[in-house]
Amino acid sequence: MRARRGEGGVASGDDGRRDQHATVAVADCTIGTSFAVQRPKMTALLTQPPSPASLGAPAHRHPSTWLPFDYQRVPGPIRFWLSRRLLGRGVASVSPEVAFARDQPLAAGEAVSWPLSARAALGLSHDLDTARALDPTERLLDLEERLGVRSTLFLPGELAERLAARVRGWQARGFELGLHDVRHDNRLPDLDAAALADRLARIAATAAAFEMRGFRAPSFWIRAPIIERLPAPLAYDSSLPSLRAGTHAGRVAGAGTCRPFRVGRLWELPVSLPVDDDLLRAGLGGDAGRAVLAGWLAAVQARGGVAVYVDHQEPHLSGNARGCAALEALLRGHASAGELWIAPLGAIARHLGFPAPANAE
Repeated sequence: MRARRGEGGVASGDDGRRDQHATVAVADCTIGTSFAVQRPKMTALLTQPPSPASLGAPAHRHPSTWLPFDYQRVPGPIRFWLSRRLLGRGVASVSPEVAFARDQPLAAGEAVSWPLSARAALGLSHDLDTARALDPTERLLDLEERLGVRSTLFLPGELAERLAARVRGWQARGFELGLHDVRHDNRLPDLDAAALADRLARIAATAAAFEMRGFRAPSFWIRAPIIERLPAPLAYDSSLPSLRAGTHAGRVAGAGTCRPFRVGRLWELPVSLPVDDDLLRAGLGGDAGRAVLAGWLAAVQARGGVAVYVDHQEPHLSGNARGCAALEALLRGHASAGELWIAPLGAIARHLGFPAPANAE
């Protein structure tokens, strides 16, 4: 595997030159317009900006919040069975052309300037919802170190605080920590004004304490107005799926793009690949799931976008030997192909240009 290191990630290929005159077309979904800036980074990011109304979670509360107790007390396999009954086959059964309906494939001869001349970026991320994900994560990080790649680990602030020495050790090894809200309760977009202000203050304090620049809402349950209020030092969000689970073919509910765009001052890196629980709900584990991901990766490459990979390291999902082997095969295959820049999400956001910390209050 001929992998070369980039800005916080790796890619393979023979040419590390960058296009110094690329134009970035950025969508600002807050005002619904697009604008262009000169930057030696990328070109043609987003052709049809999403409107705030098309982004984020449905208007109703997350079903887990209807329970009179913490839903994490329900064993993981039972929660998975219930989600399968509620959501069916989900995103994994839909064509990526539906998920990326707002994107146009790059024309012949058109290119995107990613580091190391890669055609697209692959952002690796893992969600650690509970302490049950810790030991599987250690094995996963050992694997990624052997392959020469690094990823972003999203974990709730309360879990990070309880295990501060352990997670700081992951940072020391070159892995990025991202904030998965203060707690994994799926309540963020439905808090009243006082509770939301308190939660945002805790988000700011936790992000500062652990040098976190990225945010992902638990269960991707968030709405654009909340993303706009996420405080510094957060610089990017990765909560909005390109296509939301449960969406039917022919109708886009989600960002509708694999390309980065702005929500307020923050970069949004949409979750553009089917998530592991989507694949497992459709009975697509192991080699079958990897084949589906390969098709979606090809669609992202054709658009020069960002393939945001998400798995969950709980043992009933990807935190097991089969999940680890599937990721290894995926990474080995695509790192050796030389067409993807593989990096943590923070490195991708840094490549785009971090926003100024305008809402640090």
